[in-house]
Amino acid sequence: MTGKKDSRKAVSRAPKQVVSPNRWLMLVGLASAFGLLLGAGMIALSLMSVSSAPATVAPTVKGQDPAGLDRRTKGSPDAPVVLTEWSDYQCPACARVAITRDPILEQMYADTGKVRFVYRNLPFLGPESFLAAEAAECAADQGRYWDYRNLLFQRQQGENRGAFSAEKLKGFAAELGLDVATFSASLDQGKHRAAIQAEAMEGDLLKIDATPTYFINGRMIDGLPTVEALQKLIEEELAKKP
Repeated sequence: MTGKKDSRKAVSRAPKQVVSPNRWLMLVGLASAFGLLLGAGMIALSLMSVSSAPATVAPTVKGQDPAGLDRRTKGSPDAPVVLTEWSDYQCPACARVAITRDPILEQMYADTGKVRFVYRNLPFLGPESFLAAEAAECAADQGRYWDYRNLLFQRQQGENRGAFSAEKLKGFAAELGLDVATFSASLDQGKHRAAIQAEAMEGDLLKIDATPTYFINGRMIDGLPTVEALQKLIEEELAKKP
């Protein structure tokens, strides 16, 4: 019962944060990275492609690494089922899932080669969400993505209240024993900014309006399912494979 109650809160809360200005701000951010004219053209083409394809189906990731995906995955690249989770580092529901639910499913399915878990960024709750996503990629450059990701979820303190300021994020790197000078330079220079912008736009074009949002073999799962519900969906997909 507790899981169902938490799920309703998470699903009702996140969409309230998704309003059209936020979506266009992400598109404008991408445009600035590549030049306004070029960016506008890319957006127009992307929107045209969305109109001709199902908005609730995402591509299954197979070893591609356009936005650091390979280092944000667990499980065999050849797993018959791919579970993709879109999240925001400031989202309380995402933190609960990352701390309590993800480890259970990963132990059940990633370690056995049945499911590949892919974690994606949808930093739509504000500037600190975006900066935190960049910082996690800077940590991934030093092979510490998972440690840094977990620490971010543990240190949430509300939305855009300074918990994920640049200085705090650098402090997390020091706490984990990373090379802080390298980490700081990457964060300050925006090394991963364009990739995170592109990823955020991809999530927007998929019409994801809440975090966390799951896709199982490319099919969007409505709401926030319990561990048991996700297990049932995974088993259904596994049963389809020879």
